[in-house]
Amino acid sequence: MLLELQETKEFLNLDFESDDIFIQQLILTSEDFIIDSIGLKNYNSKIINKRFERKARLCCLTIIQDCYDNRTMVSDNNEKLRYIVGGMLLQMKYGTYEVII
Repeated sequence: MLLELQETKEFLNLDFESDDIFIQQLILTSEDFIIDSIGLKNYNSKIINKRFERKARLCCLTIIQDCYDNRTMVSDNNEKLRYIVGGMLLQMKYGTYEVII
């Protein structure tokens, strides 16, 4: 896992535990979003590079912040799917999912 719960809560400025399960789900899903965007092999080959890891961590935190603050599937303007949700749906439709043990 790229991020820990405590560091993510610090990024979100949260000091309570009631949303911990939701935040843990967001941590996993944000990393999945990046993996599905660039491919598992590509991700695995690059995550060992510190520059790549810093960017991936910041992307995850940004995705988490957006999903935490905006818990709806549609944006306020014109009822369009939020970009992140639309991206995830496309990834699920067209992505290949290898079994990871």
